[in-house]
Amino acid sequence: MFPGIPSWPFIPKPSNHTMQPLEQTDAPAPETATPYDRVPYKSFPFRQSHPERLATIAKLYGIESPSIASCRVLEIGCASGGNLLPMADRFRNSEFVGIDLSNAQISAGQKIAKEANLSNARLVHCDVRSIPADLKDFDYIIAHGVFSWIPNDAQTALLEACGKLLTPQGIGYISYNTFPGWRMRGMIRDIMSYHTRKPGKPEDQVRKARALLNFLAESVPVDGNPYGMLLNTELEQLQDKEDYYLIHEHLEEVNEPIYFSEFAERIEKAGLQYLGEADFSVMAIENFSPSVASMLNNLSENIVEKEQYMDFVRNRMFRQTLVCRDSVSIDRGLSPARLRELHICSNTKPAEPIRSLSDNSPATFESGASVTKTTDPIVKAALAHLGTIWPNYISFGRLVAIARSLIAEQASIVDTTGSSSEADRLGKSLLRCYATGHVELSIEPAQYSPTPPEQPRATDLARTMAGQIGFVTNLRHETVNLSDIEKRLLLKLDGTITVEHLVTEVCELMDQGLLIAHQNGEPVTDADICRAIADEVVKDSLSKFSKMALLIES
Repeated sequence: MFPGIPSWPFIPKPSNHTMQPLEQTDAPAPETATPYDRVPYKSFPFRQSHPERLATIAKLYGIESPSIASCRVLEIGCASGGNLLPMADRFRNSEFVGIDLSNAQISAGQKIAKEANLSNARLVHCDVRSIPADLKDFDYIIAHGVFSWIPNDAQTALLEACGKLLTPQGIGYISYNTFPGWRMRGMIRDIMSYHTRKPGKPEDQVRKARALLNFLAESVPVDGNPYGMLLNTELEQLQDKEDYYLIHEHLEEVNEPIYFSEFAERIEKAGLQYLGEADFSVMAIENFSPSVASMLNNLSENIVEKEQYMDFVRNRMFRQTLVCRDSVSIDRGLSPARLRELHICSNTKPAEPIRSLSDNSPATFESGASVTKTTDPIVKAALAHLGTIWPNYISFGRLVAIARSLIAEQASIVDTTGSSSEADRLGKSLLRCYATGHVELSIEPAQYSPTPPEQPRATDLARTMAGQIGFVTNLRHETVNLSDIEKRLLLKLDGTITVEHLVTEVCELMDQGLLIAHQNGEPVTDADICRAIADEVVKDSLSKFSKMALLIES
């Protein structure tokens, strides 16, 4: 290590070739092109739609859904595969099928799937109203960002497809815009739609829509004016959104929100029933104040009514709903015993140093916006340990054993299959933490390398994405943005190259003038200093890759 050496001192040599995002294409759109052919919707992973999430919530409600390690998954409206292909990359023994009405996006996804050797992924250009007969018997069906943006008959076809194509214990995921929240946002859409009602190029329509919103936000007083406050809130929400989002979310011909109770009626006609939400925290009535929770319980005769009243309280505008066949038995009595087959992780940290794990002194833990306060030694010890192993998961039984040993400050043996008052208390606390978003649960979590191995390896798809677009998808099914030098390094991580070899290759790129090393703002030419810089940057990058769940466990 050299004093004063900056962490990211490489400047890539300018290239005549600019990497284009996967979705972009210069090919002329055919006459039958959809709006998504003309302006592709950027295709990203949606962690909440992952079969791992669906199976975990099903497990909590007593449903033994098919193993995600060997299942069949259908995504309706898959775009170019940004959500589906990372699943196929992780679960090579499962089958993944995506359908979309945009031929341009399907073609782009097929190219990526081929380059990443995803023989278990199939992308099909078709309408949801005419799904090929050979596509059937899916354990998980995903429809993210589709339902509200297609005509009524296509919505019915989507629900009927879930009812017909799901296996007996299968789980479906459908997201959609909801009332009453979308009443206000719909007004903004109506204003923009009126202003852009005359035909024009998409980029011109977006420019006009943004200009009108700015004009209204500046013209309408905010103080004491609900309309002005609404305009400013929506303007702030849209300022950071890219043009493609504004076009397809607000300027599309179809965008029909629905009340949850109406959605529940429609899925019932398709032979389906409401299971829950992909975001478990929004289902927990305990997240309301005691008085509001009591009133909600008194108002509601069943789960659908309770969810609808909760939407009224929250002014909810978007749902990510899980459905299953109406023949499936759902046990909504959450039992800590079901955690025994699950794994837990959390990026929790103590708000202040913990005085003692073994007594009943209070301790506060923070995880993002979620705060958990406890005096229970087993809970304190478990949360303290979870924070040290993030982002890795641990089984419930093992967490109980480690927490007990931390309390006793000595080795101990725990029967992970049995029950105890401590395990029961911890289970109840973890369920509460899950409801507040403080911990994550998984039935089959990804295995990432906690530290960079000597011959690090990233997935085939991550390396393909690093070479083609500006981001990659990690093993947690999240988007990770990389610098140019990080992309270069990730491309090399096929499990055959050592860390030392990586450093040597970076030095060779500097010798070729493709990379330039800087120190304190000045170019570096000394070979020894260049190698020291290369060594530091490679190791820093690999450490980051580990923390960001980009390296496969050996």
